[in-house]
Amino acid sequence: MTQDAILEAILNSLTDEQKQKLVASFIGEKSHEQVEQQQQPDKKSSSKVNEDFTVTREESQRGKQTVKAKKNQWTDDGEDKDISTPMFEKTPRVRKPHKMEVVECHVCGKEFKIDPKFIHGSYHRCSRCGGR
Repeated sequence: MTQDAILEAILNSLTDEQKQKLVASFIGEKSHEQVEQQQQPDKKSSSKVNEDFTVTREESQRGKQTVKAKKNQWTDDGEDKDISTPMFEKTPRVRKPHKMEVVECHVCGKEFKIDPKFIHGSYHRCSRCGGR
């Protein structure tokens, strides 16, 4: 397809309103929606960006503001005397102690202990040979 055929296919797919907006954007006219958006100030920020990309801010946003100490309003009410911790027996510990397994380093031949959950495969390295 040639460029003219592609352009014609694009223009045929547009509605009349979209074609008017396209023509207006080439001419430089602003649509009614763009004019409304431009006239409504942004309520979130009080800064304004000019056409030359300079920013002007309100006086309240300029410079540093000093921090001033205020009166501490926290008061110590003490402990709640009516709340008491009940007496109870702790649950005895019945879990088996952790056991490490002894494996041999396949690089230097030194035996070392390692957690069984990290033992995978048949080639193990000690911490000294791990960086090699």
